[in-house]
Amino acid sequence: MSTFLDAKTALGVKGYVIDASAEEALRAGYRRVLSERRWPFLASSGTLSTVAGQRSYDLSGLSEFGEIDAVTLDNRGNASRLVYVAPAQERVFNADDPVADFPQLWTLYGLATLRLWPVPDQTYTLNVDYVRDAADPATDASVLLIPHRFIDTMVWAAIEELSYRQRDGGAVQQATMQYERQLSTMIRAFGVRQRAGSTQVGSSDFWEQTAL
Repeated sequence: MSTFLDAKTALGVKGYVIDASAEEALRAGYRRVLSERRWPFLASSGTLSTVAGQRSYDLSGLSEFGEIDAVTLDNRGNASRLVYVAPAQERVFNADDPVADFPQLWTLYGLATLRLWPVPDQTYTLNVDYVRDAADPATDASVLLIPHRFIDTMVWAAIEELSYRQRDGGAVQQATMQYERQLSTMIRAFGVRQRAGSTQVGSSDFWEQTAL
């Protein structure tokens, strides 16, 4: 586990003064690394209960909710993975006003509104697997999601940003090279693919729907 103070210390060791500008560059580097891939350490899940006759459900209450990976419905111990459809398709299905039944399809409206088809006929437990949208570190004690052994990845991203602000082309080039090297090491370690939004989930099987 690493904290924001660890990242600041690592940047200081490389000869940079830790001021407000350096802290903002580190936060930018943190966001950049997290946005590069669907890292396993960003995976999370939450549950909610359906209501008979209710089609839409607010997911904003899930901790650091970002993007859905899969939706599974639990019916008395029997798990069934729901199939993703685009919002336009879901509107066509629901335009027929189907009879309430066991939900089979899901889509996402806006940033955090889950809609089901058909409308649930009773109470079911929904399990939502999602990618976290992590908050920026606010204090030295803020815990970073990036594993400690890869903290230099965000540090080199920060150095690239600081060098760009200083119009130091040589330093930018070196930092970019180091960042890409560290990022490649992370990718090999976790075996992950590029990020994609929920519109690319397809059948809730993200890995089968997204190309390398």
